[in-house]
Amino acid sequence: MSFDTGGVPPERTGSAPHPAADAADLDPLDPAEEAADRAAG
Repeated sequence: MSFDTGGVPPERTGSAPHPAADAADLDPLDPAEEAADRAAG
């Protein structure tokens, strides 16, 4: 499961509505999964 918001509001992604949390979400734990997530749109 990727937490990269990609412009989606945090409440839609399960991410905490907090800048620090959002910043952490932008650093994927699984780059391969993240790449697939972005490719999927």
